[in-house]
This record gives sequence, C-alpha cells and structure tokens, in this order.
Amino acid sequence: MTYSPADVPRRVRQLENDVTSIYDMLNHIQKAQGGHSAQLTDLATGQTRLGGTLLRQYNRLDELAAGQEAHATELTSIQTTLARQNNRLDELASTQEEQGATLAEQTALLTGHGAKLDDVAATQVEQGATLVEQTVLLTGHGAKLDDVAATQKSQGHLLTGHGQLLAEHRCKLNEILELVRAS
Repeated sequence: MTYSPADVPRRVRQLENDVTSIYDMLNHIQKAQGGHSAQLTDLATGQTRLGGTLLRQYNRLDELAAGQEAHATELTSIQTTLARQNNRLDELASTQEEQGATLAEQTALLTGHGAKLDDVAATQVEQGATLVEQTVLLTGHGAKLDDVAATQKSQGHLLTGHGQLLAEHRCKLNEILELVRAS
C-alpha cells in the first residue's frame, strides 16, 4: 500500500491515537494488576491468619483429646474401685447372713434352755426334797445363760460395728457415685 504525502499527517495522527490508546490500555491493565496484587496480598494475609487459627484449633483438639484420655483412665480406676467395694459389700452381707444364722441357732439353744428350765421348775414343785440339787443345777444353767448372753452381747457389738462399717462404706460409695456423675 502506498500513501500519498497528504495521507502521512493523517496516518501519523492515527498512529499517535493508536499509540495513546495502547498506552491508556496498558495504564488500565497496570492499575488492574496493582489491584489484583493488593487482593492477592490480602488473600495471602488472610490465609496466613486462617492457618494460625487452624493450628491453634488443632492444638486445642489435642489438649481436649489428652483430657478425655485422662478422664477415661480415671473412670476406669473408679470403676475398678467400685467393683472392689461391691465385692467387699457382698462379703460383708454374706458375713451378716452367717451371723444371723448363728444368732438363730443361739436363739433356738436359748429356747431349749428355757424349756429345760421349765422342766426343772416343774420338777422342783414335784420333788421338794431335791430342791438343793435343783438349785445347783439352776445356778449352772444361769452361768451358761450368762455365757450365752455375754456371747450375744459381744456378737451384738460385732453387728453394731459391721453396721457402722456398712454405713461408712455407703457414704463413701455415695461420694464416689457423685464424683462419677459430676464428671
């Protein structure tokens, strides 16, 4: 294509306009890139902050997991203790049942002694002549009854002691149950 000399100034103006437009576009692109750079910087800063927050959350989760493991260990220990105390209470209940049976036997013996004493009294009425001998027998029976009464009294003290131990264990178990419920 050939241009006439009259076309050259117009062509130069057109090229100048095109160059000015290109520079305007480049300025516009440069401003957009600057804005994008600022946005990317903001995003990077936000991402860094989020990374720090996430790290703190992971650390906190690790702390909570460690706390849960400690609680699980404590609960296992408490359950073991409760099982031992339950076994001990079963032993105490068995002992009380045995003592109850022993007391029933002693009551039967006392009832037998009472029947014997009734027989002795009837014999005294019938055999006034043997009153002295019967008095000696009754004194012996009285000593036996005193022995039995002393035995019953000591067993009563034992039963009272067992009752107190059971009350203490009941209080301890209630405290343990409250601790278990609280945690």
